[in-house]
Amino acid sequence: GGVGKTTLMEEIGRRLQKDKKFDAVIKVVVSQNPNIEQIGRGIAEELGMPLEGSGESAAWALATRLRKEKKILIMLDDVWARLELKTVVGIPYGEDHKGCKILITTRKARVCGTMECDTAVPVDVSSDEDSWVLFNSKAGEVIEDPDLEPLSREVVKECAGLPLAL
Repeated sequence: GGVGKTTLMEEIGRRLQKDKKFDAVIKVVVSQNPNIEQIGRGIAEELGMPLEGSGESAAWALATRLRKEKKILIMLDDVWARLELKTVVGIPYGEDHKGCKILITTRKARVCGTMECDTAVPVDVSSDEDSWVLFNSKAGEVIEDPDLEPLSREVVKECAGLPLAL
């Protein structure tokens, strides 16, 4: 972690919402040990919908409600393994609901394959040069001291290209 997947996702969501590209933009954190009912309830909550029942009945109720949205973006953050979005969680997509788009972040590239993602966008660490530029932009005038440059470069090296560490 630490390359900025969540931050990037949140910025994408903000911009799409601001530009009114979707009627609703919903973000739910999935995590390594997902609670499927909690994911469904999180989505329902964002829609202002009380989600009654559990299991298949809750998934069906959520899917019914989501189909009422013409254009909706559901952002699932920190997905570690395949999720059965339609049948278990209740998120209709593809032929079932063309207006429902799903954006996921994951540390595991194979998750994109197992979830049949249309497009995978790898987010890598920054290059040494980009890391130095970012560090300089955040450190300000301190970096201009020639006596501090070797130490500053060591700090940048320790951050290993992770934008959030820089």
